[in-house]
Amino acid sequence: MNPLARFTRRAPAPATPSGEPLIETPRSVLIALRLGGTVSLIAIAVISFDVLTDLGRQAGLHRLAELFPLAVDAYAASALYTAYRLPGGHPARDQAKRTARYALALTVCCNVLDHALALAGFLIPTIVRDLILVAVASLPQLVADRELDLLVAVTAHRRLQVPSGTSDPDPEPEPDDFVDDTAGQEDVLTAREEAWLKIGGPVYDELRELHGRRPKEKAFRDALAQRLTVQTDQDAGLDGQEESALILGEGVSLSTAKRVRALVESRHPPDVQVAIDREASEPQR
Repeated sequence: MNPLARFTRRAPAPATPSGEPLIETPRSVLIALRLGGTVSLIAIAVISFDVLTDLGRQAGLHRLAELFPLAVDAYAASALYTAYRLPGGHPARDQAKRTARYALALTVCCNVLDHALALAGFLIPTIVRDLILVAVASLPQLVADRELDLLVAVTAHRRLQVPSGTSDPDPEPEPDDFVDDTAGQEDVLTAREEAWLKIGGPVYDELRELHGRRPKEKAFRDALAQRLTVQTDQDAGLDGQEESALILGEGVSLSTAKRVRALVESRHPPDVQVAIDREASEPQR
């Protein structure tokens, strides 16, 4: 027994979120898995290389037949690694898992097909065999399309992320940097907004003088619709437009009336606007 054991304090074992002690994986197990997995993957790659090279020769690739297993198996390996390594919340994870399944099925089917043609090819009609080999010869183009599609999906999400320690690409303006451009607001009005002011301004003033307060939305809409029915085409027209409906639409919807009222209120003097803000802040009764 170690005489200093009672004087040394052992660090507490790490625990899971539920409070249970975390069981660590022995280092020997990790070494065995890494070593055995590496040897197994190398052996599988060599076997698949020989089988797919033979399939490529049968498909008419000839001197480039050795590149066929590289295209298929490298695609499968990269897709599987991407699917296993992407975190759970990554937007491209589902696509990576589907691509990995397709890639694994492709390399397995190609291996099975070569053995089937070698052992039972005499049972397959010649025309069917030729059509299968033509489809095999076109697989590299399909692999390139799927590989690029997965690459674009992963890199597109990466470009959307802002690296830590850097500022946002479009930072919000600070309050001190706000520029009041109300002085030039008269010059940037559109033709529709000018028509809104021309028609809605008198209606807003009449309702405000009549009720002594800011016009309600429904009352303003009804008065605006009534004004349009009695106003002449010459008063409502603008830039050659002959009907008021072309400016405010048929029936004057509530949303349009609210926009007209907001535009008219933005043109009121400061003292009137303060009264409007004070009325808006009062609780509804």
